[in-house]
Amino acid sequence: RDENEALKRNLTGKSVRVHTCEKLQSLQLLLVTLTCDTFWTKSGLIITSISSIPPGENCYYFSTRRSSWEESRSFCKRRGGDLVKIDSREEQSFLEKTVRKKMDVADDLFWIGLTDSKTEGEWLWVDDSPLNTSFWMSWEPDNWTGEDPDGENCARMGVRGGAINLKCWFDKSCKVNQKYICEKEAEIGEYMVSCV
Repeated sequence: RDENEALKRNLTGKSVRVHTCEKLQSLQLLLVTLTCDTFWTKSGLIITSISSIPPGENCYYFSTRRSSWEESRSFCKRRGGDLVKIDSREEQSFLEKTVRKKMDVADDLFWIGLTDSKTEGEWLWVDDSPLNTSFWMSWEPDNWTGEDPDGENCARMGVRGGAINLKCWFDKSCKVNQKYICEKEAEIGEYMVSCV
């Protein structure tokens, strides 16, 4: 186990020689790593074969600047991605923990790629797929019109003290400036590990 951890830390894109192998004299193992551009983050998974890469292994950009939902989406698209689409509880957990660490104050939430701007109450992701798994706070979405007569048609996430059951989504006027999370596919990098 310690040897595996050392391998993960030492992968540099070249063949790595390991001087001990359990039960086998010679073994080659292909480890596939997923890489992200500078300032982008990945969830940290190391894959053992290209065919076993799960969907949702993406790179994430957590902004430090604030902009409207549309401006945030444009920023993400210019960099080859889009606002984040959350496909699983595991992805939500990773994002919730990361966002919590990046929040400076309670209302320092992050736009995600979810909106009901086409039809009120019909929440769609930026790729027009319907919302299947949600992590709304218990009273959300509420489409409050006190701040904007058009209501709240875009989703943001974050609870500074930590979310209960990962529920940390809120609807908000799309015109409000917030931080945001971009997402794009990770690049695949292959590394050959040889046991001798």
